[in-house]
Amino acid sequence: MKNKLYLKRENLSAKHLLGRRDFLQVGMMSGLGLTLTDLLRTEAQGAQKNYVSKEGQAKAVIHIFLPGGMAHQESFDPKPYAPLEYRGPSGNIATKLAGVRFGETFKETAKIEAYLWLIKVVSAVAPLMGLLGTVTGMINTFQAITLYGTGDPK
Repeated sequence: MKNKLYLKRENLSAKHLLGRRDFLQVGMMSGLGLTLTDLLRTEAQGAQKNYVSKEGQAKAVIHIFLPGGMAHQESFDPKPYAPLEYRGPSGNIATKLAGVRFGETFKETAKIEAYLWLIKVVSAVAPLMGLLGTVTGMINTFQAITLYGTGDPK
């Protein structure tokens, strides 16, 4: 069930304002330059239903599911010391880092594995940037509520 945002003083509790999914959506949108005030304004405009609905042209959908791909034993986790029934069919090669081995299909990647730390750092920091955008947007929104009251979000 979608949380409805009613900006009245008696409804301004954390349980009524935003759920966990809403925080994730706001965090994702803040990374795109949108703030919580933009979200509230858009939801308020969407609730007015001042648009004309028409049926689309498509009558069917073709969904293609392609299972497959290599198993983890054949890629970045070859398990060289595991029993034979758990190892992948391909061999493994060493990287420049001691104790790190890749499947033999990643020969070129194994050569540059020591430099992949930058990608690891970026993937760890990116969610924190989304959280920072969420917190910044919430601060701006609550400042706007404090200044202008809890009336119509237009």
